[in-house]
Amino acid sequence: MKYAGEILFCLAFAASALAVNSKLYKYDTAMDFSAGETENVAIDSEGTLHLNKKHKLLAEKLEDVWAVNDIVVIDGKIFAGTSPNAGLFRITEEKAENIYRSEKKEDKPVGPVKEEKSEEKDKAENSESEEKEEIVNEHIFAVEKGFNGKLTAGISGKECRILEFGKDQSNPETLCKIEDAAFIFDLQFHKGSLYAATGPNGKIFKISADGKTEVFFDSIDRGITVMAFYKDKLYAGTDKRGLLYCIDMETKKGKALFDSPEMDITSINFDDEDNIYITAAIEDPSAESKNGSDMPSYMPPHPKESEDKKEEKLFTLQNGGLRLKLAATAKKDMLERKENGGDKKEKVKSALYKIAPDGIVSVLGKGSGVFLDSIMHKGRLWVADGKDASLSQIDTDKIVIENVYRDKISSEITSLYTAGGKIYAATANPPRIIEFHDGLSSEGWWQSDTIDAKQPSKWGSVKLDGKIPEGCRIEFSARGTNVQNAREEDFTEWTKPLSAQSEEPAIEGSHRFLQLKLMLKGSENRSPKVNAAAVASVVRNIKPVVAAPMIKSEEKKTEAVIAIPAKDENDDELIFSIDIQGEDSDRWVNIEEDHKEKKFKWDTSTVPDGIYKLRVTASDRLSNGPENALESVSTETEYIVDNTPPVCSGQNVETKGTEGKVKFTLTDKYTVIGKVSYTLNSSDDWNTVIPDDLLADSKRESFTITLSGLEKGDNILAVRYADEAGNSAYERFVMEAE
Repeated sequence: MKYAGEILFCLAFAASALAVNSKLYKYDTAMDFSAGETENVAIDSEGTLHLNKKHKLLAEKLEDVWAVNDIVVIDGKIFAGTSPNAGLFRITEEKAENIYRSEKKEDKPVGPVKEEKSEEKDKAENSESEEKEEIVNEHIFAVEKGFNGKLTAGISGKECRILEFGKDQSNPETLCKIEDAAFIFDLQFHKGSLYAATGPNGKIFKISADGKTEVFFDSIDRGITVMAFYKDKLYAGTDKRGLLYCIDMETKKGKALFDSPEMDITSINFDDEDNIYITAAIEDPSAESKNGSDMPSYMPPHPKESEDKKEEKLFTLQNGGLRLKLAATAKKDMLERKENGGDKKEKVKSALYKIAPDGIVSVLGKGSGVFLDSIMHKGRLWVADGKDASLSQIDTDKIVIENVYRDKISSEITSLYTAGGKIYAATANPPRIIEFHDGLSSEGWWQSDTIDAKQPSKWGSVKLDGKIPEGCRIEFSARGTNVQNAREEDFTEWTKPLSAQSEEPAIEGSHRFLQLKLMLKGSENRSPKVNAAAVASVVRNIKPVVAAPMIKSEEKKTEAVIAIPAKDENDDELIFSIDIQGEDSDRWVNIEEDHKEKKFKWDTSTVPDGIYKLRVTASDRLSNGPENALESVSTETEYIVDNTPPVCSGQNVETKGTEGKVKFTLTDKYTVIGKVSYTLNSSDDWNTVIPDDLLADSKRESFTITLSGLEKGDNILAVRYADEAGNSAYERFVMEAE
């Protein structure tokens, strides 16, 4: 497919007479894309969508199984060790069959158990579902291709043992019992011997073909959870302390290569340059109540309950294919990302480490889910993440992480295995087996999370940045609703798919909420790529809303702060004009124009004292232009400007002997008389004076100060007075005592 031409990134619709407000919603990071859903589409850490690995479901109905713990491939057949009941299954493309299951009933079963019922109770409950089958407290956490290519399985439980199956995987026999263990977490066959990693005593056992068992390595750790052989050395990871040991095969001595901040090592891999890759997990504090105090917390405990304006060429030919590019956006503030649940930070539970041959450790990635397993396949590291049952492929050189699969049914991907150029993944709750091929899926889709335009809006065309090789195709579709927290039935039908170059609107009509779907179509070895996707909404301009301004005096008496309560449903940038009107005037006077803040400091010393009305006009002109701008005017607020202290009048001084009396009246034009106090003969002590009527509640008050014990001669009385606005003054009185 080839296309050449010049297309403008613009938004236009029929309602040209209306003022409009547009916003661009853009997806261009891994986090953006991951907020949506995918089918056969991978998302890498650089924020690129492309078709993922071809895969198919091999098994999904394993009877009475909660989790597949480990898998191995022998002669083209897949064998899965499961929980509970230590079930072992053989899986081919035709069917999945149970070839072994623990029959012994333990004294303390876990999980749902059969309830003993009286005859009367049986009759009362005969309409209920069938009784749940008793669960045996045994598990198969490890399966391996053992002696002579035979299937070998480790049974964890009260009687810890290793089973060996015949060539046709029938007639299992106990190869050995391991007395000093309750759990077999891993089995590895190496140079004619079988090695078992166990807990809860942290030992590795070496087993010969005739079943003889010896302790090969004894650690002080609780459990050895995983092993890997590389260049005649055995590497082992532990739980609780999160150590990685390197064990010499001759001396059987081990040294700790790495002490992980996380508590459990879950997998070990190597590349051709002798780098070691390990995954490590933090334990769940509630694990002991689920799994028992000696079992690693990342083991699946029980089934999970289901939950239901710049011109630019956007398309250019590149390498015989099509190159898509988003137009440059002139204003950064016109870009608006989706709010996908806010900024809540999830706790890191797992980490992926790279240990270089010289011992230098680097962190390749961390996750909020539990990394349950990993495997090296054709130079790429595949990591199973317990969160959302996702599977990632990592280029360890470029540190590019690509999410290649997410299981929508199971809660966790628990185990990985590679054989014959394929990768096999096992899951838990419910158990499933998936097979991955090197080729790509022929088609897939990505669906966005719900975009909220805040108001019913018209939507523009979808713009993409990406590459479309020859023979590949990208199409988009959309659906809308005006229902918040919408269910499937609340949405419109998906629109007819349009090509990536289409300039048609994503959807017709007016919708507050929108979902996009990108459909990618490719071939076995070619895939289109999407680096970014964007769509714009346009909504009729809505008037800003502005309430009556609130005014508060500052400590500086000639300053008042005007607070402007305003909002705009379009999220437009608002500017404010502030006007005042004197009490004896019909004229409004502007004191501030095009103010951008919602607070304004007014210097009241620039106007005479008096009672003023204030109003604010809010305009969205900056976001819509003069021709389309809308404005609103607030209701009026009154404010008294009083920068003058009260006037003192009616002063009268009387003295008789050593006694004296002073009378005076204070009058203020606008404000109630405030605090009045006096001091005699420059004393540091100021005494409060109460009005003659005992109430300080008016703009005119009379005061009397009576003194005794005056010193002979002149006595100076200083009176300090103020109004409620804080304007103060002093008056001086002289009293001559005899």
